[in-house]
Amino acid sequence: MDVLLMIERWIEPLSRSRWIEPLSALAIILITRQVQFKVAQLLIIFTPRNSLLRQASIPIQVALGALAFPSIQHAIVDPISIHYRVLAGGTIVLQTLVSIATSAMIRFDDKDASALSKTPGLWNKMGALTDLMNSQQCIGTPYQISWIAPFDENRPEYIPPRGEIIRSRATAIVGGYFFRQIWIALFWQRLHFGFFWLIYMNSWLNSLYVFGDLVSALLGGAVEDRPPAFGPIRYSNTIRGWWGKFWHQSHGYPLQGAATYICKDVLGLKSLPQRYANILIVFALSGIFHIFTDRAEGIGYEQSKAMVFFCAQPVGILIEDAA
Repeated sequence: MDVLLMIERWIEPLSRSRWIEPLSALAIILITRQVQFKVAQLLIIFTPRNSLLRQASIPIQVALGALAFPSIQHAIVDPISIHYRVLAGGTIVLQTLVSIATSAMIRFDDKDASALSKTPGLWNKMGALTDLMNSQQCIGTPYQISWIAPFDENRPEYIPPRGEIIRSRATAIVGGYFFRQIWIALFWQRLHFGFFWLIYMNSWLNSLYVFGDLVSALLGGAVEDRPPAFGPIRYSNTIRGWWGKFWHQSHGYPLQGAATYICKDVLGLKSLPQRYANILIVFALSGIFHIFTDRAEGIGYEQSKAMVFFCAQPVGILIEDAA
């Protein structure tokens, strides 16, 4: 009885802890991610490209994402910023899209998994596919996205030494934090409008990537596998340049793969119509993604302007190309 009483006294404070729900929510998101990835990987390795099982997995993947999404409401407590709830919501939507795109749209198969894996075996193939699905830029693989921001624009082939990366990324994290605090103090009333919001979000998103770069460098990861998330600002003078070379390209591969599948395999488009339909679908998928991240922040589906904003971008690109 004394032992049971001691255990009860030890558990009671934990049960009242405000961290129980956030940690449980995080566990649900991570477990769902593993299940979604493993379902996609097993389909890639064991089924042919055109297997109906791959198409049948789409509603299952969507259902898994839908089951996990409500957990984000419990993912944040003070003093953690609400932006990380947006990050959690975006993670669920993105992992669902990646799982569907790689297995049912881009349609990797066992040959692709074997080419990605340095050594044979089921677990090695699944590990290689996990790296690919986590990367999404597919650095160093045959599927690498077309534009990778250089470390040094004047020396495109330059790869900085590890020590330089650690110093620069640590400095960027600290500097970015203080910049955002000053920006909030100066422009809090205007922060959610246009230019002010873009500047803030650029800094916040970049800080997440930079933190990942720092952790990777400290753990011995290859520097060349973590290029800058954002490109040179000089490319932001056009809509195509902003989205194609300045803004982060971390979601480019699954979005592009899904759009190509819809244009070619579903709609049967070719040539110029395919080119612009592809752009429209990529931005439409981005709009859907951001509708859910808005919802994670507490903005209702009806109030979100994400779809209007993102679907307006292809119109701007079309006008630029015609000019």
